[in-house]
Amino acid sequence: MISLNLCDVYLPNREFVSLPSLKVIVLHAVDFERGLAFEMIISSCPVLESLTVNMIRGLESFQVCSQSLLSFTYVADDDDYLEFVIDAPRLQYLKLNDNRTASFIVKNHGSLLEADIDIWIERKFDPNDLPKRHMIRNFLVGISCVKDMIISSSTLEVTFTI
Repeated sequence: MISLNLCDVYLPNREFVSLPSLKVIVLHAVDFERGLAFEMIISSCPVLESLTVNMIRGLESFQVCSQSLLSFTYVADDDDYLEFVIDAPRLQYLKLNDNRTASFIVKNHGSLLEADIDIWIERKFDPNDLPKRHMIRNFLVGISCVKDMIISSSTLEVTFTI
């Protein structure tokens, strides 16, 4: 198995990256200049099966688009609010641990077997916040086909105030 483990590095935006045999990526405390660098790394890995992202910085939003990805883990930093999109039709395992992301969108989720969701809101959740209510509802509908789910009590609190 070929893997890439980056920890505490700065990745400037690059024109071209090619990692055709890479199956596992672990990014820990990586600072990206722009979102394009992150997206180019993912798109340059046509056989990527596992992606773990812990505390990335420098991005306002990011997309994970991969036809081969089977496992995705995202642990947020207490940094900026992000918009997050995952489009991985073969995804089987999803783990989210986050309290700051503004928006989660899961596309092509038909093969999802297991999810571990720990999304909480730092401030008191306002049930009249329609955009947040719709985001949470759409996210949960987006993963409703999952076979096995672990969901944190703080996520349930937000869910039941909807």
